[in-house]
Amino acid sequence: MNKQKFAILTDNDLMFEEGKKEEMIGKLQITLGKTKEELHKIIGAF
Repeated sequence: MNKQKFAILTDNDLMFEEGKKEEMIGKLQITLGKTKEELHKIIGAF
C-alpha cells in the first residue's frame, strides 16, 4: 500500500495476523472511509 497516498495509516494499521485479513480491512474502512470493495482494489494493486 502506498504510504504517501495514505499517510494517515501507521504500520500497525497494515499488520494483521494470519486469517484476520478481514478484520484489518474493517479497520481500514473506518480509518480511510472506503468501502470493502475499494480497499480490495487498492490492496490488489500492490
